[in-house]
Amino acid sequence: MDIDVLYEDKNCFVINKPSGLTVHPAATTKSEKTLVEILEEERGEKVFLVHRLDKDTTGCLLIAKSEDACEKLQEQFRDRSVNKTYFAICYGIPKEEEAIIEAPVGRSLVNRTKMSLFKTSTSKNAITKYKVISKSDVASLLQCEIETGRTHQIRVHLRYIGHPILGDDKYFIDASERISKEFSVEKICLHAAELAFVPINAKEEKAIIATIPEHFKSIADRCGLSV
Repeated sequence: MDIDVLYEDKNCFVINKPSGLTVHPAATTKSEKTLVEILEEERGEKVFLVHRLDKDTTGCLLIAKSEDACEKLQEQFRDRSVNKTYFAICYGIPKEEEAIIEAPVGRSLVNRTKMSLFKTSTSKNAITKYKVISKSDVASLLQCEIETGRTHQIRVHLRYIGHPILGDDKYFIDASERISKEFSVEKICLHAAELAFVPINAKEEKAIIATIPEHFKSIADRCGLSV
């Protein structure tokens, strides 16, 4: 598989993750090769995920070449010094053109494959900023920045305000499911467009940009949105 490497140094590299690949082995991925396995086969060495993206989410994914490098880079994620920008196509038009969604995210007590805003002992504070970039009668293109990196955070937060991401088969509502079917949206419309971090032993931040995939542009066009 031809995986686009956007940045590389002696400690890490950033790829533009394609849609349809699970990043890490799990109980549900026994019959399919994961991104980690593909990269290790291609490079002939072990690699370490610094963070994760969902299976159908595309864009910037930071990967370390050693455990030590992984720990140092993950420290930047823990202290919230990494800047992460996403594009999402959501159902409808949010009431506010720009807003901050702050709501705790934790593992659902009903469905363990999903996250929930229902307060539990595992819930952690989560903050998502969004800005409407383009809008039509049926959908909006949002630029989202996350200050925290909770599992499914953007997906859960946009569902919380009534504007689920198109193509999301976990956090949909009837209206978003209908529009997704009407416009033939088969994959979640979420793209990790930019990742800004400080490489190990560097003094300045490096901003990596991942080109928006063609299927994302096509869906935006069908929905009357300008990318």
